[in-house]
Amino acid sequence: MSCDWSTVTLAQITSRIGDGLHGTPKYDDSGDYYFINGNNLSNGKVVINEKTKRTDESQYLKHRKDLNSRTLLVSINGTLGNIGTFQGERVFLGKSVCYLNILPNVNKDYVMYVLMSKHFQDYIHNLATGSTIKNVGLKLIREYEFQLPDITTQNKIANVLVSIDSKISLNTQTNQTLEAMAQAIFKSWFVDFDPVKAKMQGKQPEGMNTDTAALFPDKLVESELGLIPEGWIVKPFKKVIDKYVDNRGKTPPVVEDGIPLVEVKHLPENSAFPNLNTDKRVTEETFDTWFRVHVEPKDILISTVGTIGRTSFVKNTNFGIAQNVLGLRFGKVVEPEYMFYTVKAHRFQHDMDARLVTTVQSSIKRKDLDTIDILVPPSNVQKEFCKLVGSLLDGQYRKNAENIELASLRDALLPKLLSGELLLTNYREVANV
Repeated sequence: MSCDWSTVTLAQITSRIGDGLHGTPKYDDSGDYYFINGNNLSNGKVVINEKTKRTDESQYLKHRKDLNSRTLLVSINGTLGNIGTFQGERVFLGKSVCYLNILPNVNKDYVMYVLMSKHFQDYIHNLATGSTIKNVGLKLIREYEFQLPDITTQNKIANVLVSIDSKISLNTQTNQTLEAMAQAIFKSWFVDFDPVKAKMQGKQPEGMNTDTAALFPDKLVESELGLIPEGWIVKPFKKVIDKYVDNRGKTPPVVEDGIPLVEVKHLPENSAFPNLNTDKRVTEETFDTWFRVHVEPKDILISTVGTIGRTSFVKNTNFGIAQNVLGLRFGKVVEPEYMFYTVKAHRFQHDMDARLVTTVQSSIKRKDLDTIDILVPPSNVQKEFCKLVGSLLDGQYRKNAENIELASLRDALLPKLLSGELLLTNYREVANV
């Protein structure tokens, strides 16, 4: 039982705890090394994207810390409590990242889940200093106490939790592949016009059956958007949208438990669907009476303030949207799936950027969205596209739903396993809890 487990501090189970550079390195956009902060840590991983600052090797060698295969990372300044595992990435740390080098006789993954636990997260959030920007000192990290079982028990607990997270990761990778396939089809048909260009050369469009190929013309003509397939038209956004869905531009009364309230941060860049695991929720009464219009299946969500242009497709409709999220409804002139990928595409995103209003935060207004030109293919072409990507979206949704269940299982197990309330014999028993 947990009463037999030792109580230890993080200082006792690490060889070193430190943080990153208290300053700014010299950046190099063509550099091969990355300067990361707390926002680069997510779900146990180091996340590097196009916004991550690059440096050359000299900056890396000057400012690197002793990161190795036993290193865990925690965000301790600004954004608190993000966790990552160092896996040999070409990175060095800013001051907002703390690194912990775990001793060889302790299961590193076990400690990672300790850091992800509500107990640790509450500890750093409650004791953080700073009114505007929250900060956690290294002393607080070193002094954090938790229960540590014998290494055999550590291994069993870590194996169960890692197996759940590995399945979540595999599902996420599958979804990324499915989404890439859908975007590739959209680009081929509606951006590069590959089927039309093939027919112009007297060729059968690659990877397309005869019936589908027959839907495309064999000529390009001039338009407001440049060359487009003959017979296709261009309309302003206001002529293709059926309805805007918003929440009156105000924040509804929120509660801890209830129906999810989806904000901009819940429109993930790596998923086609909104994240409904939100920290703000509304009561059923608020949901029924406060919102003017509810989102419906196949609505498209788009962020319109701050981070502009994040886009999600609606399947499950039991949620409300915050004031910086706008719902778009289509179907009469253009198919929803077609417009989902149109809105995500480079041209539409570029046209939005050109219409941004910048005050304290950047934003885009409905009246400006209304003026964006939209390519409108014939209905039969759109419907054929929707058949193809509809199955890809359905596949993503199933994997996404499975991930929600797995994450819920992991989050339910975590405190019970770390406290010794739940003793492990094998994974099957745990999975049925």
